[in-house]
Amino acid sequence: MLLGKFLDQFLQQAHSKEQALEKVNALHYETFGRLIKNVNIYNPWFTGEFVLEALNGICLMLKREHLEKWLLNYPELRHPDTREKTIGIVMAGNIPLVGFHDFLCVLVSGNRVMAKPSSKDEHLVKAIADILITITPSFLERITFSEEHLSGMDAVIATGSNN
Repeated sequence: MLLGKFLDQFLQQAHSKEQALEKVNALHYETFGRLIKNVNIYNPWFTGEFVLEALNGICLMLKREHLEKWLLNYPELRHPDTREKTIGIVMAGNIPLVGFHDFLCVLVSGNRVMAKPSSKDEHLVKAIADILITITPSFLERITFSEEHLSGMDAVIATGSNN
């Protein structure tokens, strides 16, 4: 939810002075703002408008009431399996942050993310992971990225291809 508040600042085009955002803003606000403006260098389809549209969807997804309603459908998450699984996520790069929902699902389910982002969308998802780690330092041990072939996972989520 704090991630949603952080991202919403870019939709509102206003730097929040909210105390809860103080640390994350100090570490990430300027860098993330520049990334939004310049991410089209890595993928020309990722215009500022498209990136902001993706961020808007994520902000809606991260609203407390939406998260609580969504999680009500998964009562087993209240008593998670003590054995974390490593879930590989092969992310597409055709839409900004298209793999974020899969990323969120793995984290919310108490598992570890091993992500292979698309070379066309690696910058945004890695920046959001860094922001999440600032907000929740224990995620450092639960989020990894790989540029190589993924291996050693318990399950895989793949989007964006016929595979």
